[in-house]
Amino acid sequence: MTISQDVDISYRQSAVINLKNYVVSHWSSTSETFAGIETTEEAKAIVREVIFNGLSDPSNKIRVASAYVISKIAHNDWPDYWPDLLDLLISLLKTGSPEQVHGAMRVMTEFVTHDITEVQFSQIAPILLPELLRILRSDQVYSYRTRGRSIAIFRHCIEILFICKEEHPEATESFLMAPVIPDWLQIFINILKQHTTDNEEREFEEYGLKLEVVKCLNLIIKYFPKLLSSYLIALLEPIWLDLVHQRERFINNFIRPSSDFISTCQDSDGEVFGFEYLLFAQFEFVGLSVRKKSAKPLFVQDNGESTFLKQVVWIILSYMQMTKEQVETWLTDANQFVADDDDETFNFTVRVAAGDLLEILLEKFPEKTLQALAETTQHLIEESNIARAAGDSVWWKVQEACLKAVGFVSNELITALQDKASKVKFDLPGLFEHVVFDHLTATEYPFLQGRAFVFASQYAVMLPGELASRYVSEAVCAIQGIGAIPVKVSALRALQNFCRHLDVQYVAPFQSNIIENVANLLNIVSEDSLILVLETLEEAIKINHVVTARYENLIGPLIIDVWMKHPTDHTIYPLVTDIFEELSSNVDVHASFQARALPPLANILINNTDPAVTASAIDLIASLVKGGPSPLPSPYIEHVFPPLMHLMLTTEDRSILQNGEICLKYFVQKDCTRIAEWNDVNGKTGLDYVIQFIAKSLQPTESESATFFGDLVVKLIEKAGNRLLPVLPELLRAVAAKLESARTATFIQSLLMIFAHLTLNQKSTVINFMSESVINGKNGLDILLNTWLENHDSFQGHYNIKISAIALSELFLSCDPRIQNIKVKGDLIIKPSSKIMTRSRTRQNPHQYVYISATLKIIKLLVSDLQNAAEGDNLKRSELDDILDDEEAIETDDDDDEWEDVEEPSPFAPSEDYIVLSEFNKIRELEDLEDDPDIKDSPIYHTNLREYLMDFFRHCASHNINNFAEICSALNEEEQLKLRFVITGSRT
Repeated sequence: MTISQDVDISYRQSAVINLKNYVVSHWSSTSETFAGIETTEEAKAIVREVIFNGLSDPSNKIRVASAYVISKIAHNDWPDYWPDLLDLLISLLKTGSPEQVHGAMRVMTEFVTHDITEVQFSQIAPILLPELLRILRSDQVYSYRTRGRSIAIFRHCIEILFICKEEHPEATESFLMAPVIPDWLQIFINILKQHTTDNEEREFEEYGLKLEVVKCLNLIIKYFPKLLSSYLIALLEPIWLDLVHQRERFINNFIRPSSDFISTCQDSDGEVFGFEYLLFAQFEFVGLSVRKKSAKPLFVQDNGESTFLKQVVWIILSYMQMTKEQVETWLTDANQFVADDDDETFNFTVRVAAGDLLEILLEKFPEKTLQALAETTQHLIEESNIARAAGDSVWWKVQEACLKAVGFVSNELITALQDKASKVKFDLPGLFEHVVFDHLTATEYPFLQGRAFVFASQYAVMLPGELASRYVSEAVCAIQGIGAIPVKVSALRALQNFCRHLDVQYVAPFQSNIIENVANLLNIVSEDSLILVLETLEEAIKINHVVTARYENLIGPLIIDVWMKHPTDHTIYPLVTDIFEELSSNVDVHASFQARALPPLANILINNTDPAVTASAIDLIASLVKGGPSPLPSPYIEHVFPPLMHLMLTTEDRSILQNGEICLKYFVQKDCTRIAEWNDVNGKTGLDYVIQFIAKSLQPTESESATFFGDLVVKLIEKAGNRLLPVLPELLRAVAAKLESARTATFIQSLLMIFAHLTLNQKSTVINFMSESVINGKNGLDILLNTWLENHDSFQGHYNIKISAIALSELFLSCDPRIQNIKVKGDLIIKPSSKIMTRSRTRQNPHQYVYISATLKIIKLLVSDLQNAAEGDNLKRSELDDILDDEEAIETDDDDDEWEDVEEPSPFAPSEDYIVLSEFNKIRELEDLEDDPDIKDSPIYHTNLREYLMDFFRHCASHNINNFAEICSALNEEEQLKLRFVITGSRT
């Protein structure tokens, strides 16, 4: 019925939809979507033969639907049950009509994306790629969409090549580098130079084709940068000219109110294409090009001129203007405005894409970009003022974009203006006097008024005293009155910045007004707006603790209510936790606030109806304990500690246990004495309960998700003192036994830090005890050193690295023969191979290492720490860090030669979200460490690791400690070079 021409088209469409659903549900029992009753082999053979004819159907819809069915069948049947499918598709591509090519291309897209392996690709690429290129060149025969699909398939081919280029280097050489890529790049250049102007439908289809071209180029420049080196300028020129040419359309159709506003169109396949997506891809290509050496002369000439850079900044500011749609949305949706206006927004728009390019330019050409921004901003503001006088209704949008861009670079611009050696000239006072302050009262232009508030707060440190007070006053008035959403949101953001960056004398007079007005918003805002309000409130209560104390009866109930409504919202409850901690650390507030907060939180621990809520409640209790006094008020030990310990000993919920470990650590830190003195009805002390929990956590059956377990044990040993002596040996044996079986890096680090801390204070005791211990038939010291030395270089946290490094140096200085005789893993044995080590190959051929003495391994690790210590101690890199530059340059992969400060991406690398989260966690960890008075009072905290290690190596060399000279002779050439420079100051 699907392929029958004499059946009404509506019935045919219905038939193919039913066939599609049938194939999805009943074709193969191995399919994830299988719903029972598998199709017979006879029926499958008939369907495969007949449905293929649907690719030749005159109806576009029938071809598309048939292609979908064939793709689904092929996913299960090719190549075993449909071996000639690929040949049939290639045949259609070669000799078929435009309709047949269109149908075959639809199938081929799915084929290359999901079904073809690297090995199969190497076989079909020589046949497939020329046909795709022929179709792309045949602009008089095939539609824009069919030609665009040929590029999309080629893009997927590039992804396959990148994945397999190390295992099959010949594939890259034969199928991409020569001779294929030059032909593709040349046709790409030709397509990019095309400009249809008299036919809007064709113009949009042309945009769709160009989008496929630029997306493909973006992939090539990421994965195979060297291939584009000689073509970069030729490709960049038409893409840049398109950005300039499209600027007028963008302004007329997106920025200005227009009756014929067009943002999307539908291509010949019925797929919707957005004009903005082409702009996204073009901005990305320009950004990737900026990082290439071969493009540098285009942006900054040899004589220092940067005319093109100024043009790029002009384009950036043009595209950063608010669209009509954004204005309409943001005027009525505060949450959307808060989310979109954040510099870290997840909503990708043209405004964001342009801002990203500005950031890249700033990283690559800091002074030139700042100067270009200064000059372009002045020019555009002057132009917009003329437009305003002429009655242009959207004159304000470019001024708002300029202020947003200049505000975005505030940190860099402030640094440049304060640096006498900088060549950046920016009339910031003039901008404030003639533009910003006037806009603070521009109520008819709420977005411009709001931007003025935010801009002023971003340059708060540059404001003269009298201006600072005026700006704060205006922002307070803005959140008090009945104003537009953009103004209130922007005023809140501005007040947050003012509280953070202005001297307290300028914000203290307004603290009461800020707290009252911001706190009263807590009950009426939600989602992203609530986050902004909480962030602003947190900054406001830090200004003056005495003033904050007067408002505890307002803030306390509201903030508890916010948490009750959002106990598991991972964007809201961390902010509530921070406010809890701030209030509890205020000596004038703690008593009343903990009396208000502890009872409901303790009840949650007792009832434990929802583990996620309970874990969140424990987090809040931890913040109260952390911020509270030492010793703790009696309600903590009497009413909170008992239900907390009961939970820790009975629950299996990982969130409760992890948050509980942190909370328990703060309990021990703040009031270990009263914990030891507290007894239950059976006479069991609080310390007994803590030790019982630690013993439970060290059981072989317990998971390794207890990231903060080591911190708790270290704190307990530190605070309990002699009370712990009777059980300490058994505790350490249990820790060592768990260490022997541990596999998770963070958990291993947590356990090792227990021994590192003990080593610093009781080195001989640790060595003697562990060497005399036998754990699962192995020597305890052997287990400890092998695990420690294998994992030290992957430790996280600067303070932990310091502790570990200094403890290892102490072990080396002990000159203990028991340590000298232990063998540990050294360097990896590299076997020459051109193949990627997959999991299966690694299992068959596991990595092999040379085994070396523990003392040699300690020195190798500390040499590495020496080079890394500069960043950890916030010091400038000295000549030591640069002595291997030439050697490293020689080792750089050819594909990376064109990049500056950018590594070639890998499909197996961590995601960007993961990297951002990792950096965020490091920052939070550092903040937590700095809030710990025990750590801040520790000599290790104030030790400059770099200087310590340099002194350590010089001392060992001058006295030949532990046969240091002989050990150094076993180091590799790079390590010897570093040590030689440290010890003698010479490279030779």
